[in-house]
Amino acid sequence: MRFHYRGKAGKEQVNELRDRRVARIVRELKKVPGKDLFQHVAEDGSVVNVRRRHINDYIKGVMGERFSAKDFRTWAGTLIAACALAREEVEGRSDRRKMIVAAVKETAAQLGNTPAVCKSSYIWPSVLHSFEKGTVLKTYFKTMNELIEARSHGAERALLDLLKTGRSAVAESPKRTRETKMSRRMRQSQRARRLAKAFSLH
Repeated sequence: MRFHYRGKAGKEQVNELRDRRVARIVRELKKVPGKDLFQHVAEDGSVVNVRRRHINDYIKGVMGERFSAKDFRTWAGTLIAACALAREEVEGRSDRRKMIVAAVKETAAQLGNTPAVCKSSYIWPSVLHSFEKGTVLKTYFKTMNELIEARSHGAERALLDLLKTGRSAVAESPKRTRETKMSRRMRQSQRARRLAKAFSLH
């Protein structure tokens, strides 16, 4: 499947995906009358376009009021970045700052954001902090195709372990010059901890 659309800020997005289950669902969606792909037929027979609020309402109903689609996006962004950093470490590159920049750019390209937005909103800070201290995922996706096609993978459990060990590191990091920036990062950390707990494989 090839999805070609305009995303946030009118930015053109092109994404390809090979997944039989998703392809089957998309074929069924295309049978529903209307110009939009993501829509469904309600109980009264009317066609309803699926909007962000519908998705978030479903997530809140399944996972609790504190969760939204942004949590899944944050989980995906953090996983992509953590795997990219693990690959860079294995390749033996020495400049960690450049490696972080490259990992953030790779993640931003996959999420369709700018690197600045991606780093501030969709990558859990302790993952970058842990990398700076020499700690990376023990198990990771080697390619994006591997990540996309996997139903489950040890990299996600490895990320949970990394997030748990990184909690104290975030709390002990140097103070930011702007209090608002620190409070935003702490809110992101709290959100990520809740997400990590929800995705625990106990």
